[in-house]
Amino acid sequence: DGQGNCNLVRVNAANQLAAWLAMDPTGTGEPDVLVLGDLNSYAKEDPVTALAAAGYADMLASFVGPSAYSYVFDGQWGYLDHVLGSSSAAAQVAGIAVHHVNADEPSVLDYNVDFKTANLQATLYAPDQYRMADHDPVVVGLTPATPPAITSFAPTQGATGTVVTITGTGFVDVTSVTVGGVPVPFTVVSPTTIVATIGASVKSGRIVVRTLSGVATSAGSFTVALAPTVLGFSPGAGKVGSTVTITGANLAYTKSVTIGGKAAAFKVASPTIVTATVPAGAVTGKIVVTGPYGSATSTKLFYVLP
Repeated sequence: DGQGNCNLVRVNAANQLAAWLAMDPTGTGEPDVLVLGDLNSYAKEDPVTALAAAGYADMLASFVGPSAYSYVFDGQWGYLDHVLGSSSAAAQVAGIAVHHVNADEPSVLDYNVDFKTANLQATLYAPDQYRMADHDPVVVGLTPATPPAITSFAPTQGATGTVVTITGTGFVDVTSVTVGGVPVPFTVVSPTTIVATIGASVKSGRIVVRTLSGVATSAGSFTVALAPTVLGFSPGAGKVGSTVTITGANLAYTKSVTIGGKAAAFKVASPTIVTATVPAGAVTGKIVVTGPYGSATSTKLFYVLP
């Protein structure tokens, strides 16, 4: 069937290589992989087609074409020396050439001394680049893609639905954007700009942009600002001018507090505590805390004492 010796063993070796590479053996998450060298299989043999099926494209076929060869045996040309690339690595290959300094030269010129008299060794051998092996070397030119980098993003906080503009470099072949470790929908506007939308499940955290060329992480974190929540207040009653301590969640960005419908002076003590002063004209009623992303109303009434 045209296959070389020990075909099954070589196919198994190719599959093991592909499986090993899929395990991220360097632990870097790097997707750019080139399989280079003498694979002892021609381009259409099963071991090479097994690697092609695993996602490693034949770069010699792409750049040199069907006339490519790096080895001659009994007057027949082909290539056992390969450059197979993952999709991201293949995109960075600028060119490939076979340096024909060996395969075309007669074996009588090579470094082997088998069946050569002392005179032949002295007259035919030369310490130059020709026939230094029986395979031709394959030369690969690369134009490495620039890894991404995040320089800034705005706004730095927001609720569900907020559109964040991420600025940086190398935003090419972007595969994912996460905020606080949660994937978010995004659009690549240009190699320097991405817009992403904060989803309902997003948590506060750093922004990470992943491309086929690397990973970029923001220096600062995006804060998911949620609508405030009022869990309670103390005391439950008081006169005008008295202080009420309101407890809840997401109170850090409180913009206003009303007691019985009247605006009250307030102070944010922490993300969970706001203190307010009962305003003149206040009547018994509920306490409402408003932030940039919504309002919260107490379940109980605050009683204004005479």
